[in-house]
Amino acid sequence: MRLRTLWDYSLLIFLCGLLTFCSNAPENTLFYKVEKSLYDSRPALQVHMQFVPDTSGLSYILYEDTAWGQEGLYNCIKDIQVSGGKSHFSVEPDSGRIRIDHNPGSSLLTFSYKVIQDYEGEASVTRTYRPIVQETYFHVFGHNLFMLPEHYQSGEEASANIELEWEGWEPQEVIHNSFGSRQSRQELDNLLLSEFHSSLFVGGDFRIHSARI
Repeated sequence: MRLRTLWDYSLLIFLCGLLTFCSNAPENTLFYKVEKSLYDSRPALQVHMQFVPDTSGLSYILYEDTAWGQEGLYNCIKDIQVSGGKSHFSVEPDSGRIRIDHNPGSSLLTFSYKVIQDYEGEASVTRTYRPIVQETYFHVFGHNLFMLPEHYQSGEEASANIELEWEGWEPQEVIHNSFGSRQSRQELDNLLLSEFHSSLFVGGDFRIHSARI
C-alpha cells in the first residue's frame, strides 16, 4: 500500500511539472523565421513571427518609428499580415506599435511583414542605423528587424526564449549576428529583450576587407 502511495505521489508531481512546462514554455517563447524575399521588385527580408497573444483579446506589437536618431522607420515595413484567432490589425506609427484584435484565449498568432531599404542607392555610413537590404547583402539592427509583443516585456529585465530560423540563402552566403555565425537555426535561451533590441544582423555577400591607414 505504501509503495502504491509513493508511486501515485511521484506520478502526481511528474504530471504537475509537465503541465507547468506546457503552460509556461510557449508564453515565454518567440519564434522568428527570416526569408530572403522581394517587395515590389525590391530586395526584402520577410519576417514571420509566432507568439502567444495576450489573453485579453488585444495584443500590441512594438516597432519604433523613431529610434537611434532615425525617423519614419515604418517606411521600411511593408506587407503586414496576421493569421490565427480571427484577428485583424491596425498600424499606429505615432505610438510605435501595431494593434491586433483577436479572440480572447487564442493559442498562437502568426504575424508577418517585410523589411526593405527605404532609400535608393548603395549603403552609406550616415544611414547605418536604418535597414540596409540589398540584393546581395543586408545589415539591420535588431530593433529594426524584429518586432516584439508588448505583453512579453513586463519589467525592466524582461527576457524570452527566442528561436531564429534563416531561410533562402546560398551556402556561400554568410549569416552573421551578435549571437553567432553561419547558423541557419539559433536558440537563444532566456535572452534579455533589451539585448535582442540592440543586436546586429548582417548577411549575404559579407566579406572582410583590409586597408592600410
